[in-house]
Amino acid sequence: MPGIHTVDDLKARCRVESESGCWIWAGPYCGRGVPLLWLPRPVGKTSLTQMLHRLLRLPKPTHKALLMPVCGNFACANPTHRRMGTKGEFLRDVKFVRHEAPQVPARLLPEYPAWMVGGVRA
Repeated sequence: MPGIHTVDDLKARCRVESESGCWIWAGPYCGRGVPLLWLPRPVGKTSLTQMLHRLLRLPKPTHKALLMPVCGNFACANPTHRRMGTKGEFLRDVKFVRHEAPQVPARLLPEYPAWMVGGVRA
């Protein structure tokens, strides 16, 4: 059955950095550069943190208890690079290394005014 069912399935969908040991998520990212995963209904879209909570059979993440990336890499899926903490600690202590989401070029249609295409209003 396809999908992510174990930690090894998750690792197979990541790029492993030899120096840091980080498992960088190689799948899609949302517009803010946050890793985006998809689970069958009723879950749907989910975060990397929520996925790790499910795979490691931990309680659902809350603002009082969630897996924080101690390596500082927001896209790291390595469970050994995470520890339990609060959302406050997460926002205060972690230096985020956000990965740019792949940019899809905007489709510029000929009916757009020249100032919209060029970015300068005449």
